[in-house]
Amino acid sequence: MTDSTDKPRGLWKLMNRQSAGEPSDTGQPADDAAHQLESEVPAESPSSDKSDTEDSEPPPRGLWSVMGQSASDQQQAVDAPDGEASASHASAETRPESSSDSAETASPKGLWGVMSGGAPAVPQSVSADPPVPQPDESEDAATEELTERSLSQHLDTESAHSLDSPTSVPPPAESFVTVDSAPAFAQVTVKTGRSKMALAASLVGLFAVPLAALALLPDAWLRLPATIAGFAALMLGLLGWQDVRGSRGRRSGSELATAGMVLGVLAMFLGPIVFARVGQGYRKSFGQQQTITNLETIGSALGSYHREQQHYPAGGIFRTNKDDTKQPMHGWMASLLPHLGEQELHGSIRFNVPYDDPANLPAMRSNVNAFLAAGGDRSPIGRQEFAPAHFAGLGGELNIDGIGLVKVGVFGRNSSTTREDVTDGLSQTFVAGEIASFYPAWGEPENWRMIGRGLNRDPDGFGNAADTGALFLKADGSVKFYSNKTDPTVLRMLSTSNAGDLVTDQNR
Repeated sequence: MTDSTDKPRGLWKLMNRQSAGEPSDTGQPADDAAHQLESEVPAESPSSDKSDTEDSEPPPRGLWSVMGQSASDQQQAVDAPDGEASASHASAETRPESSSDSAETASPKGLWGVMSGGAPAVPQSVSADPPVPQPDESEDAATEELTERSLSQHLDTESAHSLDSPTSVPPPAESFVTVDSAPAFAQVTVKTGRSKMALAASLVGLFAVPLAALALLPDAWLRLPATIAGFAALMLGLLGWQDVRGSRGRRSGSELATAGMVLGVLAMFLGPIVFARVGQGYRKSFGQQQTITNLETIGSALGSYHREQQHYPAGGIFRTNKDDTKQPMHGWMASLLPHLGEQELHGSIRFNVPYDDPANLPAMRSNVNAFLAAGGDRSPIGRQEFAPAHFAGLGGELNIDGIGLVKVGVFGRNSSTTREDVTDGLSQTFVAGEIASFYPAWGEPENWRMIGRGLNRDPDGFGNAADTGALFLKADGSVKFYSNKTDPTVLRMLSTSNAGDLVTDQNR
């Protein structure tokens, strides 16, 4: 039997048993050691030996010990000759009994302790000539039963030993996970919220669109705020869209960036293209209507004056001096002030002195809304800063071939024209019209003109600030617009009051 002081050895130590034919630790061949072991066992009859083996089961051994023994026995069986196979097999049967004493005294070792014994020895050469002996069925059954028992006992021993010996548990291995090394399907996209650039683009775009409505006003600089805000929204939208796309799904807000860009472009072009034109058209229509209203007010005042004085006011009041010179005093507009609701202003004027006398300057510097047209320049006139008039009366005399000298309109120097003098008809005679340049002071004594070459063609003629035509007041109080395309001959026919030339649809 083996020495009882030997302790169970590890898995790899047991598996490192020398194969048959290799020298043992004592320097003897494996066959001699087997024979020596067999000689040390007391000689008994075969029957008694078999019965003892069956009755007294060997003490359970560990899984790895059994596996190591099986591997050693099979290696010896392969290497040993035919004659020595039985001896080796007999020696293997005696090993459990000889090692039982040492197994009882040896303390069980954990799995890591068994494995720490060393790596298994690999046989240098294996002979393929001798046949491998097949174990008996009884031996296989005994081995399987022994293996099952040893396995259960070894697992219990290992679990208990692992609880008692914390050093036998291997330290946990550190693991490092990198995002780049992870497969695509295992990556998790973490949302970090909306892009600030995209949100700012949408807000600036929403603010830029209302700013475009400032283009409705006539001042050109009011179109700049919407243009600047729209450009800023466009740039922020582009930056926000790139930010969202570059985040690889971590940030959202592409729809906000797109909305900001659309609103920015809309605000940039909405002001100058849409709102400016709408404002211009609105101002034109509103201004034209306001001009029409002012001319109608003047026509109503003329009618009121005529009913009161039985004639139209003089185009200009001129006083004859002692040397027979004519000194201009006041114009026809100053005479209409009481009929326009400007009684106070009319009372502040001194009609016994000229309109440009220093005593009349405060009154002559006051604007009268009825004398102003839409779009006209309201800057003071001359060094004395007179209030302007955007309308002029039709007056004077015109020499027409075949007819002779005829009156134009109803105004003239110290004139007193009546409705009965207007033989061409009240609806066929211009009384006043719109002018675009060379604005006179509304107190000017000679504030009348002729048609000339046409509308908006002569600086001292008739026209409007929009350079599209002019509005005219007729003697019957009606107001009508005539474009620049109107034949000047027709306009001259409408300006005369007693030429006997009527304007019809054929000669318009």
